[in-house]
This record gives sequence, C-alpha cells and structure tokens, in this order.
Amino acid sequence: MKKSVRRMVSFITAVLLVALMAVPVCAEPDETETSVYAAIKGTQITFYKYLVVEKNASIPAAEFEFSIAAGGTVTPESTGELEVFAGPDADKIVIGTEGKTTFTAGQATTDGAADDGITNSTDKKYAKNDVAVDLTEVSFTHPGVYRYIITETAQAPGSVFTNDSVATRTLDVYIQDDNGTLEVQGYVMYSGTVTKAPKTTASGSATVPANGAEPTGAEKSDKYVNSYTTYSLTAGKQVTGNQGSKDKYFKFTITLTGDVVADDNYYTVVTAGYDTTPTKTDSTSYETMTQPSDANTSADGVQIKGSTLKSGLDVYLKHGQYIKIEGIPSGAGYKVAEEAEKYTSTASSSTNTVSYSSFNAMDDVEGTLTGDKVVGFKNNKDGVIPTGILLSATPWIIIGVVVVAGIVFFAVRSRKKYDEE
Repeated sequence: MKKSVRRMVSFITAVLLVALMAVPVCAEPDETETSVYAAIKGTQITFYKYLVVEKNASIPAAEFEFSIAAGGTVTPESTGELEVFAGPDADKIVIGTEGKTTFTAGQATTDGAADDGITNSTDKKYAKNDVAVDLTEVSFTHPGVYRYIITETAQAPGSVFTNDSVATRTLDVYIQDDNGTLEVQGYVMYSGTVTKAPKTTASGSATVPANGAEPTGAEKSDKYVNSYTTYSLTAGKQVTGNQGSKDKYFKFTITLTGDVVADDNYYTVVTAGYDTTPTKTDSTSYETMTQPSDANTSADGVQIKGSTLKSGLDVYLKHGQYIKIEGIPSGAGYKVAEEAEKYTSTASSSTNTVSYSSFNAMDDVEGTLTGDKVVGFKNNKDGVIPTGILLSATPWIIIGVVVVAGIVFFAVRSRKKYDEE
C-alpha cells in the first residue's frame, strides 16, 4: 500500500514538471544562452518638466523627484504586434540629478498662449526644465522592445504644487539587429502605464515606422506639467470726514508668515495704485517710500523677497491708493497693520476686486490665504463746532458804530462852537 502511494506521488510530480516545462515564458531573452551579439549600452534621452504659474507670479525654488523601474512583459496577441521585454538594469538608470530636477527662485519664464498645449491661457506663464534619462550603464544583449516605467513622486497633501494629472510615463527602448550588430533604434515615451504591445505597422500603413506604432490606446507624451497655486493680497486706503486729509500718507506694514513663504522666493508687487515716492506735506511725517534693498525690478513689477515680507514690508498710502502683492502661495499667513495716528481707523477685508465701498464692514486683517484677498482701512476725522457760550461779532459791530457816531457828533459840535467864537 505504501509503495502504491509513493508511486502515485512520483507520477503526479513528474506530470507537473512536464506541464511546467511546456508553459511558454515571455520574460526577457534567456541571458544564460551564448548570444551571437555583443552587448551594447543605451544612450541618453530627455523629457521635459514644466512649472506653470500665474502671469504676475514668480517661479519659486522647487524640487521634483522621479523613479524608474522595469515594466511588465507583454506577449503578442497577434502577428501584428511586437513582444515586450522587461527593461534590464533599471537600478543603473539615472534621471536628472540623482533622480531630481530643480527650479530656482526667479527662474526665467515663457508667456503662456491659448494653444501652446501647456498653460492654454494667456493669464499663465511657465518655466521649463530638460530632464535627462541616462541609460549609458544599461546593457542590451538581444533585439527587442524593452519597457520601463517612470514615476513622479506625488506632492504631499496640502502642497502649493499640483501633481501632473498622470504620475507615470512608459518608456519603450527599441533595440534592433543591423547585419548582426545591435544598435539602439529609438525611444518612445507614452503617458501613463502602458500594458499593451506595440504594433508592427501604423494604422493604414504597410511600412514599419522608425519606432514602431503605438500600442492600442497609448498616447505619446514626453513632458510632465505641474502648477504652483498662488493668490493675491491687496491693501487699500480710504479717508473720510470734514477734517480728513486726502493728501496724508499712512504707514502700512504687510507681513507674510508660514513655511510656504520661502526666504529666497520672489513675490510680485503691482506698482500701479500707489506712489513709490510720495511727496512730504504738512500733514504727514513720511517723506519717501523706499523699496527694500533686495527688490528686483522686472516687466511684471517690483519683486520682493520672501525674507523681506516675513520681516514686514512698509509702504505708505494716501486716500484712494492701494498696493497689490501677487504670487503668494496658498496657505500663507498674512497680516496688514496701519499707523492711523490721530484718525479713527476701521479695518475691513473681502474677496472682491478693489472696491473701497467694501472697506466699511469690520473684519480681520490677518488670516490664511485660501483665495485672493482685499484688505482696506477707512480712516475718519471729523471736526464739530462747540455748543454752549458763543461770542458773537454783532455787539462789537454796534459798539463800533456808536463810537464812530459819537466821534462825528463831538467833532461837528466842536466845529460849530469854533465858528461862533
């Protein structure tokens, strides 16, 4: 009985081994076999990283990270498809600088256009980085299509940067036989993670394109697009009252707080709406508004460093003037303070456009930016004539008339006496 069981187990094991050996394997080519080809190295390719900002914002210092891994193998479903192998030596591939690409504060930008495929808006602009993918340490030993998956590291929740709508790109490397010698035929990058095999011919064409034809449903893409979420802060001045001077300048201090406000990043001050060099008058103690020493002048306006705004930016406004700072990252804390001197000051804020009628309602002038913000100060000074004992000029006029009349009377009388004598 025991011998029968052992024979049965041995028989089943043998059958399973034969079955497993009969299963086709579609991994990368068998490297244990002696190849007729001399191995070749890959080359370097480039994809593009775009950072989109508002028209009057500045590019901040920012770093984006990428990783690369071997893609999955794909068995052709028909003679019209090419087999796909997992890309070798993925750990030897370097993307950018140690897997990262970096934008610098104030980096040069290109204006957006409605049809540029990146910003699709004339209210935007963007900076562009070329990101190298270095495959020069990767060895290819057989002809074929080798697949890799590039993934951009997602931004942390609450980040001022948005993620690209698709985090991955598929990179197919085409290695071909050229009369017994291997060579890199080309590279193709697709949006997302592609799981289909490339075609051997393009739709409606009998010839094979240089890099094959796209897998079903695949869309070529060699770029990542991220955006920087920013808002504006506007502070305005209104003076009322019969003793209020519309020539007087009031000192404002604008402060930004929070980790999202980087010391070396620039924030754009829109100069229209206030005097950069107010003239001294009898009603003010301020002679000039001097720009901070680290301010940069650009076509967009005056750019102020985050370190200045974090320590407090002083500006001087009179009636009807305002200052607007753009490019402030979402989540930044703000505070606007004013030296009202001997005026009665009422603060207000809104999310409307600049409208001094909105400065009437009391509200906080500090908080967190989650949208565009308008802050205003209405300063009032009225003068009222005192009531009670009043000194009228009428009695003095009457007395004056009586005195003059008396002088005339005595003069005439004296003249008459003089004539009689």
